[in-house]
Amino acid sequence: MTRTTKRLLGVAAASFVFFLVLNIPAQVILSFLDGTPAKMNGLSGTLWQGAAKSFAVDQLQFGQARWRWKPGGLLAGRVEFDFEAGDSEPRLSGRLGLSASGKILVRNATLDLFLNQLGVMPFGTKAKVFIAIESLSMAGEWPEHATGTIHLIDTSMDIPETLELGDFEGQFKIENGGDLQADFYDLEGALEINGTLSLDARGNYQGNLYIKPRGRLSRRLQNILSYMPSENGVYQQPFSGSL
Repeated sequence: MTRTTKRLLGVAAASFVFFLVLNIPAQVILSFLDGTPAKMNGLSGTLWQGAAKSFAVDQLQFGQARWRWKPGGLLAGRVEFDFEAGDSEPRLSGRLGLSASGKILVRNATLDLFLNQLGVMPFGTKAKVFIAIESLSMAGEWPEHATGTIHLIDTSMDIPETLELGDFEGQFKIENGGDLQADFYDLEGALEINGTLSLDARGNYQGNLYIKPRGRLSRRLQNILSYMPSENGVYQQPFSGSL
């Protein structure tokens, strides 16, 4: 076999392998989702650029999903994709990846939804929710690490009458696979409101809500707050439940 023939065979073999890699079917993704709360159905395209007819994370049903490989992630030792799911709430978009150790990674992602899409909320709480995920990593059903911010828009509670609470902002984190810890505060309104929230891997949550009037209250607000225990002018409302 001549040197030229060997080179031609080498180029042909390399081209064949490259073709196979480029055409890895999208169904390969399903193996990476085993053991996680994420589910996909109706996959098409390839591992590098494809779509799914349906995508869900636990009870959140996003509908169609799309992804495209971003080769820059290889410089950091991971495979990364730009990912989008859902055309209306809930909606998720951002950079998703897979590390060399098999962990699912999320960074610079946004999640938009309505609060009641997570399940029945205490006191009939309603809000439009915008979550910005700075970073998240998980190797099973619960994240090992997560940090980000959350905004609640047009928040209201029924305790027992409808109480308009306005808009909130907060931060959340998960460290070493522990519970999600969050704190939040109102942006402005007749009531100064802040609170804390803890959520575990089983979906159980508990927290406290602290409410202090910023000025003179209407008779209606006074009536609503009268149902809450108070101390030194601060109304406190503990809450707990399960998603």
